[in-house]
Amino acid sequence: MTEARRRAGAEPQGRPRVSGLVLTAVGVLCFGLLGAYLMFFGGPGSDDSTGDRSVAEGGAPAADGKGAAEEKPTATASAEPVDDKALERFARAYVRIASRNPKRGLALLTADYRGASPRYLEVWSRISDPRILEVEGDPDTLSVTYTYTYSYSGRPRTEEVTLRLVKRGDSFLIAGGKARPH
Repeated sequence: MTEARRRAGAEPQGRPRVSGLVLTAVGVLCFGLLGAYLMFFGGPGSDDSTGDRSVAEGGAPAADGKGAAEEKPTATASAEPVDDKALERFARAYVRIASRNPKRGLALLTADYRGASPRYLEVWSRISDPRILEVEGDPDTLSVTYTYTYSYSGRPRTEEVTLRLVKRGDSFLIAGGKARPH
């Protein structure tokens, strides 16, 4: 040991114990697996709320300018029937909006679903070139299922997504969803 180290109180450190290295490696692996699971199955979401907007059935943002916070959407049946084509248009518009502007996409989620989706902005900011292959709306369950391909951080992926929607006036918001690799 050099004179300067001795004065500073530093002593040479020995090699870490093997059990410490193994525990560290297991911890890193667990966090990595958890991160991968959340990225693919945890769903999109973020605490970064930018105000609520809804998408009208035709795919354009609602013109009323009212946010979802003013009117909490519910999953109750609507007095007016919902057309399966309207659900399909919503899904197409949502994927287009979320991939081009994740903050606008985030606004299409109910407040509860945004809270349950803390990584939304991170995930959607890495998605590019989405292309819907199949889409099918189900008016009875107010859901829409689509299969799409996209690039995630430069890697091609195909996924089947089912969105559970709620009706708000002539618009929809996403109240839940699940995805699985296809």
